[in-house]
Amino acid sequence: MAKRPTAEMIAEGLTVPELVVLFCLAFEKDWQRAEVKAATAQQMMIRGLIEQQAPGSFTLTNQGRAALEALMMLAATKG
Repeated sequence: MAKRPTAEMIAEGLTVPELVVLFCLAFEKDWQRAEVKAATAQQMMIRGLIEQQAPGSFTLTNQGRAALEALMMLAATKG
């Protein structure tokens, strides 16, 4: 059985568009105005980082929040 990736592993593997979506949703900004493609959001849904609340409305999952926290911890330790 494959081991589930940790939040740190997920955070380190995110692409720039995925980071944009993650931060936009966390800070309640419109990620579509940042010209991120809908396919990016779909991929993040498949990976379990975001979920759809209503058509066109997304929110972070617990895994998405954990990845965001891991990113912020990594940034804090590098600074």
